[in-house]
Amino acid sequence: MLKNTLSDKNAQRGSLIQIEEFLDKNEVKISKKQQEKLQGLINDLSDYATLSAKGAGTYEVAKEEILSLLPLELKKNILNGFKRYEEVSEGTGGITEKKKLLESISATIFNHVAKSDQNI
Repeated sequence: MLKNTLSDKNAQRGSLIQIEEFLDKNEVKISKKQQEKLQGLINDLSDYATLSAKGAGTYEVAKEEILSLLPLELKKNILNGFKRYEEVSEGTGGITEKKKLLESISATIFNHVAKSDQNI
């Protein structure tokens, strides 16, 4: 199904949502390794539109929009920053820590973009 929709992004998004809904509603017997590969593929193909269609919040959609614009290596680095951000609780000092993590994410993207612009 996904293979047939690779050239049409909107059809691909629809197929991806159907696959995720099927996995949520049915017990699929696949190995742990297959499950990890499938989830990785779903994550790689998901974007702001699929997240919005699934009811994701503003943060998730914005995060995906940012990640979709980045080259692969930078994307991995920034994704790790977002994971650290999401792990910090908002209790004592948490807001300050979250702010620092977001500033670090922003600075990393800026530094990479600044280097890239010089190579044009």
